[in-house]
Amino acid sequence: MEKAPLRFIQSSLVYGVAGGVAGVLWLPPIEMSPAGPGIHFYLLIAGWLGMLLCGIAYHAIPRFVGQPLHSRRMAVWHFYLANVGIVGVCASIAWQGSTQPKVVAVFAGLVALGLLLFAVNLWRTMSAAAE
Repeated sequence: MEKAPLRFIQSSLVYGVAGGVAGVLWLPPIEMSPAGPGIHFYLLIAGWLGMLLCGIAYHAIPRFVGQPLHSRRMAVWHFYLANVGIVGVCASIAWQGSTQPKVVAVFAGLVALGLLLFAVNLWRTMSAAAE
């Protein structure tokens, strides 16, 4: 397996464990932070599920279409943008005690930019197969 898909899948495992721990800390007898539900859900949806699906797509789609990935560099940028964005959203929710729209929007924008790179990269990979 290439490095990019492997990194996405490995980071998804870290987010899955972190999301599980956040969920346990959110249980009523413990309830360490009112931000627990937001952190728990974001780590599991954007972190675990999102990164896992991107890693699988980066691995599978080039093989399905019989073409190499259009740009490994785009995949690496996507990886770093997504990780900084996911950690940033969770940290801003945790440190503010509530969602601060401007701070969260900046980090969520990084995740969205990473997803745009993901979509363009896979689109160009699939388009090369059609030619």
